Amino acid sequence: MKYALNGITELKLQPPAMLHYAQSLRIRSWVQQAVEELFASYSRVRDWTDEDFMLLGRSVPTLVRAFDALQYQYRRYAAVPPRMPEPDLLSSCLSSKHDTCKRVWTDGWCKKIARDILHPVTPLSLSKVVDLVIETPFPGMTDCCKNNLVTSLSELNAFQFDVHLREQVVEEICRLHGISGPDPTLST
Repeated sequence: MKYALNGITELKLQPPAMLHYAQSLRIRSWVQQAVEELFASYSRVRDWTDEDFMLLGRSVPTLVRAFDALQYQYRRYAAVPPRMPEPDLLSSCLSSKHDTCKRVWTDGWCKKIARDILHPVTPLSLSKVVDLVIETPFPGMTDCCKNNLVTSLSELNAFQFDVHLREQVVEEICRLHGISGPDPTLST
């Protein structure tokens, strides 16, 4: 068993094959790694091959439901930019410039952030939205408004949807295949 566990980690398996072996050998960390890679590169079910379906086996319905929920959330978040917080009374943001900041935010969201979330080949993970907002210049938006926006977005649990969904998928696949407890040890 030790040889198999050590040897298989050296292989560069495609996510469906990795999940197949993880399920067969009952190795939770491999299930988690395979699910992460499936979410990163195999989220378009229509691109799966017959071999992928065969390797994924009983996990297919769980994965298809998860990817469907993920696509729904991507479309939902891309459609409408999150609300920009109003400046508070103690803020250095000028309320007269705030309308401009709102317009810049809506325009920037639609032209950059939403497009990246909806990218047909490599959609932006929702958990990376805040980082992209930080990196993206929004000409015409005050620093104060952008800082308040980033703080507000960081506090939204909604952008952690894909992280929570991956955790749920790992739990469901492990339950389906009777994988519980720690991984088999690599020691003799």
